[in-house]
Amino acid sequence: ADPKADVVSVMLKIPHTEGSLYRLLTKFFVNGMNLMRIENRPIKDGSFDVWFYLDFNGRLDDPNVTALMNDLAENLEEFRILGTFPHDS
Repeated sequence: ADPKADVVSVMLKIPHTEGSLYRLLTKFFVNGMNLMRIENRPIKDGSFDVWFYLDFNGRLDDPNVTALMNDLAENLEEFRILGTFPHDS
């Protein structure tokens, strides 16, 4: 992995339940991770589901990031780590 890669990019789908986006975002806050980007795109399957794309400051070798990724993978229908990249400052 690139030692300068300090941004993690993920995509996920959350349930259509009250407060689900709030609960998702809270997980990043309580783990001290800064969200740099959040966007959503419709899933083209006729449903009203959307993919969320999030970039946040973190490293995959950080235990807090690992714990958060495991939590998301276990608790969401769909979750993928898209990759890591260095933050251009």
